[in-house]
Amino acid sequence: MRLLCCSVMLVSLCSCNSNEYGDHPPYPASGKVLINGQPVKGLRVTLFPQSFSSERTIMPLGFTREDGSFDLSTYGPNDGAPAGDYRVTVYWPAFHRPRQKAPDLLADRYSKPESSPLMTHVDKGNNVLKTIEIEIDPDIIKKIESEALNESSPTKKPGLP
Repeated sequence: MRLLCCSVMLVSLCSCNSNEYGDHPPYPASGKVLINGQPVKGLRVTLFPQSFSSERTIMPLGFTREDGSFDLSTYGPNDGAPAGDYRVTVYWPAFHRPRQKAPDLLADRYSKPESSPLMTHVDKGNNVLKTIEIEIDPDIIKKIESEALNESSPTKKPGLP
């Protein structure tokens, strides 16, 4: 009887200790992004698994700080990313306004998982990802900024040049 009670208790304890993330637990992951060799604050970095599908895909996300560094979040703040291979997207909004999507200062070259050439890998354990270095013509950035400023100007009336 004692053996039966111990067995039932052991099974109960094991079943209570289930992983809340299923087969995709996050591992601490951080990195850095440099644009033309310089850190930029406010870039959105998103990881798309190699087996990406638009339905129910886990996509770790981070935002760069002043020094270009970021921590990834999947299920909660700064919890990391599940282990695996990822395509990386980087989006640099021309401005930050609620309910208004801003043009990408990187001309959408890195903002879509289908076309971004950036790749990374997350291992089990702590991860410091390879620095993402993006080179883009500064004139392109200035042009997009200028167009975005003109289009989002609160004084501009729709339909008028």
